[in-house]
Amino acid sequence: DLRRVLSSLLRKAGRLDDALEQLHLALAAYRLAGDRQRAAITRAAHARIILDQGNPGRALSELTEALAIQREVPFTQFTSQTLSDISLARMALGHYDDADAAIREAIELSRGTDQVSLRIAHLRQRASIAGKRGDYAFASAALAEAIDLARTSGNPRVLPSLLNNLANTQVRSGHWENALRSYEEAVSCARDGGDPGPLSVFLSNVGTVSMRLGDTARARRSMEEARSLLDDRSAKARIADLLHMEAQIDLLEGALVPAGRRLRESLAAARSAGDRRATGQVLTELAELRRVEGDLRGAEEAAAEAAQILLAIGEGSAGGPVSVRACVALAEGRMKDASRLADAALEVSARTAADSDDATAARLCVARAALALGDPARARAAVLPPLASLRRRSDAHFLAIVELLLSRAERLLGNRDAADALLAGGLRGMDDGRTPFLVRMDCAREGIEGLCEAGRRGEAEALLERAALEAEAAGALGLAGELEDALGRHEKASE
Repeated sequence: DLRRVLSSLLRKAGRLDDALEQLHLALAAYRLAGDRQRAAITRAAHARIILDQGNPGRALSELTEALAIQREVPFTQFTSQTLSDISLARMALGHYDDADAAIREAIELSRGTDQVSLRIAHLRQRASIAGKRGDYAFASAALAEAIDLARTSGNPRVLPSLLNNLANTQVRSGHWENALRSYEEAVSCARDGGDPGPLSVFLSNVGTVSMRLGDTARARRSMEEARSLLDDRSAKARIADLLHMEAQIDLLEGALVPAGRRLRESLAAARSAGDRRATGQVLTELAELRRVEGDLRGAEEAAAEAAQILLAIGEGSAGGPVSVRACVALAEGRMKDASRLADAALEVSARTAADSDDATAARLCVARAALALGDPARARAAVLPPLASLRRRSDAHFLAIVELLLSRAERLLGNRDAADALLAGGLRGMDDGRTPFLVRMDCAREGIEGLCEAGRRGEAEALLERAALEAEAAGALGLAGELEDALGRHEKASE
């Protein structure tokens, strides 16, 4: 028994080989003594370490053998834990249906015990499996059951993280308002708990969702409080993330100078912390800022470095910098390069989630390149898939620009009525108070193109004048140039 305890301590310390050695010795002693129950429990612990070492196939084999013995000599708590580990191994192998079956049995077994924490952990695991399969409604239901259990059992310590998990699931399914409420409750619980680390994370999540809902003032307050809770010396990676998020708020509001300052600070913190993911993501944002300012060469360099870093570590957000490179190519008139890069961005982004923000941004680039190359059918195919979901969520970031691009494609395909309705909807969305600065500028560019194609040149000129003034006031000279070019293309076509 002491060897099992020592093995557990060694495992927590990361000394996995030493932990395995202690379990080998304990297992031999139990077998010699004929203690099959403890032998099975030890065999399962051995398999858990094998799983930690990244060998789910071998771990699954050992866990299955341990489970067979545990079923003969019932000990519900350990049998339930072994089933949970079997579920993890199957999930690591991509066998989600089998993983769900195992954790479902573990949950049923744990209902017959007083191990509330174990049942909560199992429900969280089942939610994770459902999330991997894209069944966010089921994942939310499992987490809601775990939250109710935590509340009724007087287990408040686990409640903030469960609420955060629920909110993360709601974000993935596009239920932003529900996610905000869940994050807010997590913040409230974390304040009661008095631990600044989790509280900082939950506050930053509130900020991210507030930003997505167009409430940049609230987003900024949440981010600033989250950063104030951190120790500058020990949390460089987190500080880099929070500075990055604050810079995103600046960009959305059109405050380019403070955005640039925060991004440079964030990049320095990320590099100092050795955080490659954060470095790549901040470089992506820096590339976007440079593009907006009209520094296309600087934008290309930063985006190329970001893509190289993120692709090397297998980060799903690697599609973001590739999309920025596609936008640079569009601004430079390299339409075939833009089309190739946009396709690559969509392929990379869709590996993580076909409906992610990065994937939707890549679809916009695909559509813009296709329209520039005279292929409206391809443009339509690119932006039509997310439309229904964006409308259901009243999405402030993507709905208007998707409608404007789709309007242009429909008009070129001869569908005038559909094009007019989409154009009207997109222009209304552009002027929605929640629509961020950068999105308004993109909408203005496509709105100018769409109005010209509809023969409404006077309205296009008025939109150009209004949007160009806003872009120039913000120092977004690159965007101002894109707006001028949008009208200029139709002047040349009419001559």
